[in-house]
Amino acid sequence: GVTMAGNGVMQLVAPNIANHLIDSQGWRAAFVITGLGWGAIVTLICFFLLKEPLEASRRSALAAAPAAELAGCSVRDGVRSASFIKLISGVFICYLVTIGLMIHLIPVLTWGGLTQGQAVWIYSSVGITGILGNVVGGHLVDRLSAKLLAAFLIALPAVACLMLLQPTASLAQRVIAANIFGICAGGQMPAFGYLATRHFGLRNFGTLFGFITSAMAVATSIAPLIAGLLFDQSHSYTTVLMLFIPLSLVGALVMLSLGRYPQFALAAAREAVAIEPATA
Repeated sequence: GVTMAGNGVMQLVAPNIANHLIDSQGWRAAFVITGLGWGAIVTLICFFLLKEPLEASRRSALAAAPAAELAGCSVRDGVRSASFIKLISGVFICYLVTIGLMIHLIPVLTWGGLTQGQAVWIYSSVGITGILGNVVGGHLVDRLSAKLLAAFLIALPAVACLMLLQPTASLAQRVIAANIFGICAGGQMPAFGYLATRHFGLRNFGTLFGFITSAMAVATSIAPLIAGLLFDQSHSYTTVLMLFIPLSLVGALVMLSLGRYPQFALAAAREAVAIEPATA
């Protein structure tokens, strides 16, 4: 959750920079400057700051040590399990709502009567609540039922959609609605990652979670298009917001239908509890 808080930091900064570039340089130049600028920053950070933490001697010792067998299911058993189908379906539905609303949030706010500057400011503020969602969601998922937390965070955007649908001149209501969505969007990924480790284990976690993130990518690619097509047909975001409400509730129900963790996950949890007092 802390690691992913970087998304919220950039959401706080980037919209204001982009809005300034559009006003001063035009949207075409803003695309080029933003793409090359962020790309260069990320490249430099990765090249100079991402270093292996292990010393050379420890590296050789770890290389010589036999690899530990991690608990978990095979790829074949994982993709054929009911938990995989439910988790990937819930994630797909969730990202249809999350990305569909995120990409169109500024137009939704201006459609509701706000100025471009007000909409950009509200969109930036979602970065703060996104950071809170990342960190608090990651903290809670270690202590509460992950599927209940995930279901709550998937269903809650329905409340934000209802608030955005209500005709009002209240700036505060728009701020609250957008930031409810920000909290949900920030807390969802830690919950999804946690559920995947418990239902599939770590043996083939990379492959199985790759399938789940692929579902996120597909939803990310089509959600803005669907929302845009619906707006173009009706010249209103009412249909889009009304569609997102039942989708949020269906996604939450899918998450609630997840069963108990497999036996390997329960055994690993019992082993961790047994080892902790001894190491303390």
